[in-house]
Amino acid sequence: MALDPLTAMHQAVWAALEASEDFKNLVPERNRIKLLDTTKPESLLQRAEADTPAVFLQLAHVQLATVIASNTIAAVASFQVQAITTGQDQQPVQQLMWVIAKAIEDANLQLPPNIVAMRFRGGEIRRERIAQRLTMNGLGTITVQYATAWRSTT
Repeated sequence: MALDPLTAMHQAVWAALEASEDFKNLVPERNRIKLLDTTKPESLLQRAEADTPAVFLQLAHVQLATVIASNTIAAVASFQVQAITTGQDQQPVQQLMWVIAKAIEDANLQLPPNIVAMRFRGGEIRRERIAQRLTMNGLGTITVQYATAWRSTT
């Protein structure tokens, strides 16, 4: 069964991040929360200090359109990068943001099928305290464009 565009875009972003050795070194696999959702999951908000940094891609926006003249379905999705970190030092957060931005931009050199473009936008750090020493950090937005034929011509 073919993947729906939203799932395909979400998986493509994670594949791009996990292709980066720097990302894999910074964020252990158990701390990569791959749930596709528009809200922050409780599991992200209730982490122990030892389980940081943790990264979650929060779905911020999705738009689908069919273009009958070109027999194409197109989709654009925006994922907000959310990271949980410990303490007040911003150096680890800045490093993580840079690694994510680089991984996404590097992915544009070899995109998976149907993914037209993937971009990291708005690299700003917004902090929000969620526990005594844990903070939620919004690191920016990843925008993904998708296109495929929507109807067989045979």
